[in-house]
Amino acid sequence: MRVVWGLLLTCLVVSAAMAASSGGKLDYDGVQWSVKDGLALSDADGVLVVLAPFRFDRKALAKDGVIDRVAVIEGNPSDSTMLLLDFDAEGILRYVRHQHAGSETSTESAEMLSAFELHAFDETRIAGTLSYAGEGESIDVDFSLPIDATPGG
Repeated sequence: MRVVWGLLLTCLVVSAAMAASSGGKLDYDGVQWSVKDGLALSDADGVLVVLAPFRFDRKALAKDGVIDRVAVIEGNPSDSTMLLLDFDAEGILRYVRHQHAGSETSTESAEMLSAFELHAFDETRIAGTLSYAGEGESIDVDFSLPIDATPGG
Protein backbone atom coordinates (compact mmCIF):
# COMPACT_ATOMS: atom_id res chain seq x y z
CA MET A 1 0.00 0.00 0.00
CA ARG A 2 2.88 2.38 0.77
CA VAL A 3 4.27 1.78 -2.72
CA VAL A 4 0.93 2.72 -4.31
CA TRP A 5 0.70 5.96 -2.28
CA GLY A 6 4.32 6.73 -3.07
CA LEU A 7 3.69 6.30 -6.79
CA LEU A 8 0.52 8.41 -6.60
CA LEU A 9 2.37 11.19 -4.79
CA THR A 10 5.18 11.05 -7.36
CA CYS A 11 2.64 11.33 -10.20
CA LEU A 12 0.99 14.33 -8.54
CA VAL A 13 4.34 16.09 -8.13
CA VAL A 14 5.31 15.41 -11.76
CA SER A 15 1.88 16.60 -12.96
CA ALA A 16 2.20 19.82 -10.99
CA ALA A 17 5.67 20.41 -12.45
CA MET A 18 4.31 19.95 -15.99
CA ALA A 19 1.38 22.34 -15.43
CA ALA A 20 1.29 25.55 -17.38
CA SER A 21 2.03 28.75 -15.54
CA SER A 22 2.43 32.36 -16.53
CA GLY A 23 2.44 35.59 -14.61
CA GLY A 24 3.81 39.08 -14.30
CA LYS A 25 2.97 42.69 -14.99
CA LEU A 26 3.35 45.03 -17.94
CA ASP A 27 3.24 48.77 -18.43
CA TYR A 28 3.53 49.26 -22.16
CA ASP A 29 3.00 52.77 -23.54
CA GLY A 30 0.73 53.61 -20.61
CA VAL A 31 -1.32 50.40 -20.82
CA GLN A 32 -0.90 48.46 -17.57
CA TRP A 33 -1.99 44.87 -17.04
CA SER A 34 -1.20 41.60 -15.28
CA VAL A 35 -0.73 38.27 -17.03
CA LYS A 36 -3.60 35.85 -16.39
CA ASP A 37 -2.98 33.19 -19.06
CA GLY A 38 -0.51 32.04 -21.68
CA LEU A 39 -0.22 29.80 -24.73
CA ALA A 40 2.79 28.44 -26.58
CA LEU A 41 2.25 27.41 -30.21
CA SER A 42 4.66 25.63 -32.52
CA ASP A 43 4.71 25.63 -36.31
CA ALA A 44 7.25 25.68 -39.13
CA ASP A 45 8.27 29.25 -38.18
CA GLY A 46 9.19 28.37 -34.59
CA VAL A 47 7.33 28.94 -31.32
CA LEU A 48 4.98 31.78 -30.44
CA VAL A 49 4.32 32.51 -26.76
CA VAL A 50 1.20 34.60 -26.16
CA LEU A 51 0.56 36.14 -22.73
CA ALA A 52 -2.73 37.89 -21.95
CA PRO A 53 -4.63 39.63 -19.13
CA PHE A 54 -7.58 37.27 -19.68
CA ARG A 55 -8.17 33.53 -19.87
CA PHE A 56 -8.05 32.14 -23.39
CA ASP A 57 -11.17 30.34 -24.56
CA ARG A 58 -9.26 27.35 -25.88
CA LYS A 59 -12.40 25.59 -27.09
CA ALA A 60 -13.43 28.59 -29.22
CA LEU A 61 -9.87 29.06 -30.51
CA ALA A 62 -9.74 25.41 -31.62
CA LYS A 63 -13.04 25.51 -33.50
CA ASP A 64 -11.34 23.92 -36.53
CA GLY A 65 -9.54 21.39 -34.34
CA VAL A 66 -6.29 23.32 -33.85
CA ILE A 67 -5.10 26.37 -32.03
CA ASP A 68 -2.66 28.23 -34.28
CA ARG A 69 -1.16 31.72 -34.63
CA VAL A 70 -4.03 33.01 -36.73
CA ALA A 71 -6.68 31.69 -34.34
CA VAL A 72 -5.01 33.30 -31.33
CA ILE A 73 -4.25 36.67 -32.92
CA GLU A 74 -7.51 37.05 -34.84
CA GLY A 75 -9.76 35.06 -32.50
CA ASN A 76 -9.73 37.54 -29.64
CA PRO A 77 -11.65 40.79 -29.27
CA SER A 78 -10.23 43.72 -31.25
CA ASP A 79 -9.73 45.61 -28.00
CA SER A 80 -7.75 42.76 -26.44
CA THR A 81 -4.26 43.23 -25.08
CA MET A 82 -1.62 40.56 -25.55
CA LEU A 83 2.16 40.20 -25.41
CA LEU A 84 3.60 37.97 -28.13
CA LEU A 85 7.12 36.55 -27.91
CA ASP A 86 8.31 34.97 -31.15
CA PHE A 87 11.07 32.34 -31.00
CA ASP A 88 12.94 30.54 -33.77
CA ALA A 89 13.21 26.75 -33.87
CA GLU A 90 16.26 26.82 -31.56
CA GLY A 91 14.52 28.88 -28.85
CA ILE A 92 16.13 32.23 -29.74
CA LEU A 93 13.78 35.17 -29.10
CA ARG A 94 13.34 37.03 -32.42
CA TYR A 95 10.95 39.79 -31.42
CA VAL A 96 8.47 41.01 -28.82
CA ARG A 97 5.10 42.38 -29.92
CA HIS A 98 2.54 44.17 -27.78
CA GLN A 99 -0.98 44.19 -29.20
CA HIS A 100 -3.57 46.56 -27.74
CA ALA A 101 -6.94 47.70 -29.10
CA GLY A 102 -6.15 46.62 -32.65
CA SER A 103 -2.74 48.31 -32.79
CA GLU A 104 0.62 46.63 -32.47
CA THR A 105 4.01 47.70 -31.26
CA SER A 106 6.83 45.37 -32.23
CA THR A 107 10.45 45.48 -31.17
CA GLU A 108 13.60 43.69 -32.09
CA SER A 109 15.57 45.90 -29.68
CA ALA A 110 18.80 44.15 -28.73
CA GLU A 111 18.45 45.53 -25.20
CA MET A 112 14.96 44.10 -24.73
CA LEU A 113 15.79 40.79 -26.40
CA SER A 114 18.91 40.38 -24.25
CA ALA A 115 16.76 40.92 -21.12
CA PHE A 116 15.05 37.60 -21.85
CA GLU A 117 16.28 34.51 -20.00
CA LEU A 118 15.35 31.10 -21.41
CA HIS A 119 14.94 28.48 -18.67
CA ALA A 120 13.74 25.48 -20.70
CA PHE A 121 13.10 24.70 -24.34
CA ASP A 122 12.35 21.48 -26.16
CA GLU A 123 9.63 20.19 -28.48
CA THR A 124 7.12 19.95 -25.61
CA ARG A 125 7.79 22.92 -23.29
CA ILE A 126 9.15 26.46 -23.15
CA ALA A 127 9.93 28.48 -20.02
CA GLY A 128 11.51 31.85 -19.51
CA THR A 129 11.57 35.29 -17.92
CA LEU A 130 11.56 38.75 -19.49
CA SER A 131 12.45 41.60 -17.13
CA TYR A 132 12.92 44.86 -18.96
CA ALA A 133 12.43 48.54 -18.25
CA GLY A 134 12.90 51.12 -20.98
CA GLU A 135 11.43 54.38 -22.14
CA GLY A 136 7.64 54.10 -21.85
CA GLU A 137 7.64 50.38 -21.08
CA SER A 138 8.17 47.99 -18.25
CA ILE A 139 7.83 44.24 -18.69
CA ASP A 140 8.31 41.70 -15.92
CA VAL A 141 6.83 38.36 -16.97
CA ASP A 142 7.62 34.69 -16.54
CA PHE A 143 6.11 31.58 -18.07
CA SER A 144 6.41 27.83 -18.25
CA LEU A 145 4.11 26.49 -20.92
CA PRO A 146 3.50 23.26 -22.81
CA ILE A 147 3.96 23.76 -26.55
CA ASP A 148 0.92 22.97 -28.71
CA ALA A 149 2.08 21.80 -32.13
CA THR A 150 0.17 22.90 -35.18
CA PRO A 151 -0.46 19.89 -37.44
CA GLY A 152 1.44 20.26 -40.69
CA GLY A 153 3.53 23.03 -39.13
